[in-house]
Amino acid sequence: MIYAAKFAMLLEIPYVFGAEYHNDKAFDCSSFTQALYKFAGSTIPRTTRTQIKTGRRVDFDDIRPGDLIFYDTSGKKSQVNHVALYIGNREMIHTNSPRDGINVQNIDNGKHAKWTIEVRRILPESALEGYGN
Repeated sequence: MIYAAKFAMLLEIPYVFGAEYHNDKAFDCSSFTQALYKFAGSTIPRTTRTQIKTGRRVDFDDIRPGDLIFYDTSGKKSQVNHVALYIGNREMIHTNSPRDGINVQNIDNGKHAKWTIEVRRILPESALEGYGN
């Protein structure tokens, strides 16, 4: 219940490129994933480029809730510049623009499926027991 209340509060926080999460003022994609992990009791680095070095790489077919999905939004797959959190049922939550804010999208549809560079598992396997894809 506490997590649900905190999560609902996050949905109202605006997107600002480069924003660090402090005092509920703004997020960018990586400060959003950092805040989600913080609420769950874990710590991850601040930027997308440092988050992709955390945890271990997993196959896209083995994705589990809590995994981070990294993208190159130019479509070239040459440089990571976006991150989202996989929440299960082939859906991710992320923030990527002031217009869209925080939103949930299907990981198989549209540009995100084409832009995926890597999936990383940060949480230990024991924390994922009981969660399917």
